[in-house]
Amino acid sequence: MNRAISREAFLRDLQWCPRNFLHRYRLAFKDLDDVPREAIAPLPDDLRQALDKLQPLDPWSASVMAQWLDPTWRCKAWSEIDVMPKEISDENIQREKRERSPAGEPLEVHERRIDPFDGKRYSLAQLLEKYKDQYREKDIKSYWRNAMKPNEYLVVD
Repeated sequence: MNRAISREAFLRDLQWCPRNFLHRYRLAFKDLDDVPREAIAPLPDDLRQALDKLQPLDPWSASVMAQWLDPTWRCKAWSEIDVMPKEISDENIQREKRERSPAGEPLEVHERRIDPFDGKRYSLAQLLEKYKDQYREKDIKSYWRNAMKPNEYLVVD
């Protein structure tokens, strides 16, 4: 387990993929004679099986995943790699926001964060209620944004 992920998220992800999904497909380097070389390691079977469980969000993502799953595919140099078009990226972000908050409510309505003072999870509304007699609303919102960490990635109950 690593410090960048909570234990709960680690255990949840462990069900999807039994190890860290970090695979270095291609290493490019120069040898002692300054000749460019590369070492290639295709995606191992266990990581390929984990990737097979994913559902692409759009045709662009589907084409990229198909490349990763193709054993004959060769990775491009960094300078040649295509990036997701901004329109698709923006559309995916908007779709995810709608799925998280179908009523158009801000995510903070549902999101729970951990209060470092007592270690419990609160929505912003719950936190405002908890501290309303002690602090100004502006200060509570600042505390929410800056001191309270999201639980796992963004937990929505």
